[in-house]
Amino acid sequence: MEKPLERFMAYDKIYSIAPHPNGETLALGIDTSGQVNLWIYTPHTLPRRVTPFTERRALPIAWNRSGMKLLFESDYQGNEEWQLHVYDAESKWFVDVVFEEGVTHFTSDCCWSPRGSSKFVYMANREEKSRFDLYVKDVDRGTEELVVKGFGGYQIPYWFENSLLLLDFRIHEDTTIYRVDLRNGKLTELTPHVGEAVFTPIGSWRNGFFMVADENRDFKALAFYDLDKKNYKIVWEGKWDVERADIGDRYLLFSVNEEGYSKLYSLNLETFKIREIDIPEGVIFNVSAAPGRDIFYIQLSKPTHPLNVYVVDLEEEKFEKVTNTFHGSIPEEELVKPESMWYESFDGRRIHSLIYKPREVRENTPIVLILHGGPESQSRPYYSAFTQYLVDNGVAVALPNFRGSSGYGKSFQKLIRRDWGGGELRDVEHLVKYLIEQPRVDAGRIGVFGGSFGGFLTLSCITRLPQYWKVAVEWFGPSNLVTFTKSVPPYWKRYMKEWVGDPGDPEDLKFLQERSPINYIDNIRCPILIVQGARDIRVVKSESDQIVEKLRARGVEVKYIVFEDEGHGFTKEANYKRALRETATFLLKHLKT
Repeated sequence: MEKPLERFMAYDKIYSIAPHPNGETLALGIDTSGQVNLWIYTPHTLPRRVTPFTERRALPIAWNRSGMKLLFESDYQGNEEWQLHVYDAESKWFVDVVFEEGVTHFTSDCCWSPRGSSKFVYMANREEKSRFDLYVKDVDRGTEELVVKGFGGYQIPYWFENSLLLLDFRIHEDTTIYRVDLRNGKLTELTPHVGEAVFTPIGSWRNGFFMVADENRDFKALAFYDLDKKNYKIVWEGKWDVERADIGDRYLLFSVNEEGYSKLYSLNLETFKIREIDIPEGVIFNVSAAPGRDIFYIQLSKPTHPLNVYVVDLEEEKFEKVTNTFHGSIPEEELVKPESMWYESFDGRRIHSLIYKPREVRENTPIVLILHGGPESQSRPYYSAFTQYLVDNGVAVALPNFRGSSGYGKSFQKLIRRDWGGGELRDVEHLVKYLIEQPRVDAGRIGVFGGSFGGFLTLSCITRLPQYWKVAVEWFGPSNLVTFTKSVPPYWKRYMKEWVGDPGDPEDLKFLQERSPINYIDNIRCPILIVQGARDIRVVKSESDQIVEKLRARGVEVKYIVFEDEGHGFTKEANYKRALRETATFLLKHLKT
């Protein structure tokens, strides 16, 4: 019997977590109420919703050292103007501590003062929209101090036991770490380097701090920085990226991305011995320690089960599931795990892809290519209600990790830079060529779907490779690289030239025009569904408007859905479910005929 899409989607989505210092209480940003709200989970009691939001999404950041205050952030209808609030454990209510419309505020999960209970650090672009400055806020006194003016783009603060650090994003895959003197705001660069390298702080230990680093190597390694010696050493490295990590009392826990799947390891801080922790096969989205404890919480999704929170208790030597988010009651054996495959692209480069096949593969099977965003993201084997629904309806699904995808080394990831609509489009074409050579794939029934950069790539596919596609669905993707690069948020301007191109440069302008799908609109042959959020600040609504207008003028079948109360993505469960339902219906309508 055919299962409705809603059955596959019957689960609560967890967006972020913050473990309490007691090791048992957990704050979650979860959409149980239909909107992403803040909830408190305590053993042996029912979960308690803290925020009553219907138009804002609330995400926990971190508890202070006493465990009496929880810092969390919220934005309105996905506008990404993050405001800061503090939940008080005694009164069981919250107050707005930094709330300014038109200003974006953010921090890290290492934001509270290690020597006090009421001070935290945060960034804000109140003085200049393209620049984030560093402030210290005292919640009890209601005071704040400007410590450092930023340098444009993003910086993220980390307040460790032994130092206040500032992580500067020079470009997407080039960061550096500064030490901040709170007395005078003086910055000392700790990780000067030649060329591009990533340095990301994890947590302090003794006279230094652990971090993830990839200087002079292709994959991200675990490293320790010695503040006295002003240098660092590699603690662990392999042929895959270290992705998530946090530090407890006597252990550090970190995960490694091995061909999309996560492996989990503990590092003994006394002996520096490393051992693997046995976990279910899947993808880890977060590793968070209860402050000062060797009790860690991980967010993990299996291919056949939605994301849940698990506790890794190294004090008691136990691993167990904390949440149970799936209400769809579909046995895991009825869901499909992906096959991992590699194919050769136009230049001989091997490209990784995940393939989901129906349980009963028949002759002339239709297939949908799902193209990830980012563009430097990665399609990984976590649970997707949408993918499982398509497969259950006899449609195969392919998820290529085209050049520019993370997880395969930074030299591979950098190939997308200033080449949007170039090599990665040819990677997709070569996957299609590979698929249509397979004996049971119907070459006349191939669909394509993507969001954000994946939306841009979807538009590139149907405008520049129109011969392959029976149907397309595109969510909030740029259609015109010239207007896109001009309309991004002010604090993105720093990165556009190196990431995409500079429309102010004549040569770049010509290149951006050549790679813009809008300029090949007359080539589109297949019907298309376009989804857009009216409050999107990354890919503004006019990017979708202009392509819909031109398609309608040509008489091409186009369905356009605009969510007036959403930004870049979805904050409301009802909107997300409608978008997926419309997408699945549109694809199946054209692929099953």
